[in-house]
Amino acid sequence: MMMTNQMVSRTTQEVSKSDSKGPLALDSKIVMTWLAFGALGLWIYHEIAEKEFTVVLTLGVFAQAMSFVLLQIQISLNKSVAGISGKTMMMHLVKLVCKLGTTLWLDGYLPMDKSGDWIYQVGDIVSLLMVLQIMFGIRTTYRASYQVDEDSFDVRNLIMVAVVLAVLVHPDLNAWATFDILWTVHLYVDAVCMVPQLWMISKAGGQVSGFTAHYLASTLLANFLSGLFWFHATPELAEKGSKINVTGLAINGAHAVQILLLLDVGFFYVKECLQGKCSAPTMNLSQTAINV
Repeated sequence: MMMTNQMVSRTTQEVSKSDSKGPLALDSKIVMTWLAFGALGLWIYHEIAEKEFTVVLTLGVFAQAMSFVLLQIQISLNKSVAGISGKTMMMHLVKLVCKLGTTLWLDGYLPMDKSGDWIYQVGDIVSLLMVLQIMFGIRTTYRASYQVDEDSFDVRNLIMVAVVLAVLVHPDLNAWATFDILWTVHLYVDAVCMVPQLWMISKAGGQVSGFTAHYLASTLLANFLSGLFWFHATPELAEKGSKINVTGLAINGAHAVQILLLLDVGFFYVKECLQGKCSAPTMNLSQTAINV
């Protein structure tokens, strides 16, 4: 318990630096980020996608990019990476590389509207660049503040299981097994990539930076939008003559895992916001802690 208390205290001290200019400074950055996402989303929906439903997949990609922008703002303000899981960032890197390895030149998993022509990929490229920048901060610039002892979840087995499952169960929308598997590796890794971050949060008793809380909320939004798209696309995943849509179940199942993992955090995030703590330096996203 002493280690947990020390970690929470350290994280709180780091976060407090971002509030040195007052609550309004913190509030403006959070509000402007969400407003920018909303404005961009409306522009994509009306001007590029021409109000097609499939644009929700593109909006999910930009919600994901926004989550990394929020983390980078936190790092820039605090000059610290305390509370951020490097293991989760590594899994984000793996999934984005696998995904872009297919979507940059094959269109099997792209939205059918015009947003799938180029801006969808731009969102993932922005996410990749942001993840690389965050990882650079973790490994070099702010390495001294990285909580390596708390970021102790072993992700190797998660990635290996994702690869094996992708080989065994994958859709065939690209009609090219290698790249269908590559895209599915991205899907399965994405399903569990937040586990190390949630592990760190639980060990900290649920206390996180306000920006980290918004990062988690925008990640949940991204997962929901992506899941909504693939839920509606499920009939197209069924193989002819097959009574059970195995790939449809696999894709929807992966999205269900994503959402369920973050649902508890999402509940406490909404609760904190309703209590007027939406722009607070720290937010409590759990009622339990792990004693170490």
